[in-house]
Formats: sequence, C-alpha cells, structure tokens
Amino acid sequence: MKEKINTFKKLWAIPRYKAIIKLILFGIFFLSLYIIMQIMIILSNPSDNKPVKIKVIENVSATDNFKNMSSYEYTYEINYILNNQNLSKLITGTKYNNKNVFKILNNKYSISNDLIYDSNNNVVTNLCEYDLINLLPNNLVNLFVGEKTETKYSDGKVKIEYDKITIYEENNYITKIELDLTDEVSKINNKITYYSIIITYSNINNISSFD
Repeated sequence: MKEKINTFKKLWAIPRYKAIIKLILFGIFFLSLYIIMQIMIILSNPSDNKPVKIKVIENVSATDNFKNMSSYEYTYEINYILNNQNLSKLITGTKYNNKNVFKILNNKYSISNDLIYDSNNNVVTNLCEYDLINLLPNNLVNLFVGEKTETKYSDGKVKIEYDKITIYEENNYITKIELDLTDEVSKINNKITYYSIIITYSNINNISSFD
C-alpha cells in the first residue's frame, strides 16, 4: 500500500500525469453524480416501472353499428313517376328494441318478424310499390356490395356510393341512405319510370322509452 502511495506521489509530481489523473478523477465524479441523479428520479417516480395497461378499442364499422341499432327514428321519402306524373309518399317511423311502428298518412302500422300489421293486427302487403321489409337495416346491408366511390369531408362525414345505393356516415353511424329502385319497381309495374327512396335516421340508440 505504501508503495502505491509513493508511486501516486511520483506521478502527481509530473505535470503531464497530474493532468491525466485530474481528468480521470473529474470523470469519476461526474459519472457518480449522474448515477445518483438517475437513482433519485427512479425512486421519486416508482409508478414509471409499473406495466402500463393499454385499453384496446375494437374497430367497429358504421355498417356494424347500423345492423346493431337498438332504437332510432326514421323517415322514408319516396319519389316516383307513374304515368308521367310525379308522385311522392312520406313514411315516418320509430324503432325501439322489439317494437317498430310507422305511419303512412294517418294510418298506423307495425313490423314484427318481417311481417307488417295494421292497427287491427291484420297482416298487410303492398303498402308501397317496393316491399318495405327490404328497407330494414339487416336487409339493406345486402346492397352494400360491389365497387364503391368514397368521399370524405372536412367535418368528418363520409359519402359512399355504390351502383344503386348511396350511404352517408357521420360519427361512425349511417344517418342517410339514397336508393334508386327504378329497375326493380318497373319490373313489377312498367308504368313506373322512376322510383327512389331517401331514408334518414335520427336519435340513433337515444330513445329511452316508447309507447
């Protein structure tokens, strides 16, 4: 030990080695200071070492939300040309859980198990030139096929155009649908030369009671 001290003194007396020793001592000092600071940071934030739980949000499409709507209000604006006359019909309805009730003029109807009933609970058909059962969401999604053109707007809304159907989405929900059913309806009645339906949805999943 005495020999090491004497060696250190001899090296210290030489200016060149004295400078090197000082650099080494300064390096050790600053390294120790850095390590102490890191330990203090870790001790003051113990939660940083805990695993972070990340909530994974499933990517649900507007079509999925459309099929699973539990309640909503809707309107069907039907415009058609019959014998060169422009005609129209307006249907307003409310869907809440298992109840689906709509009106044509002052006549009230309900839908259950893909059948339409009048106010006397009789099954009715041919209320319109196009079967209204086909306009239920679970049936409409069958038309969301083929090539499409998608337009996105700065306010977040989206328009998706297929061959005979145009869909409008907002906040990941379908709020409006436009249908061109001229070909289908003219096969049933060739006196009809134009037939379109505009469907709008409102208060989606926002109805709390219904009588």
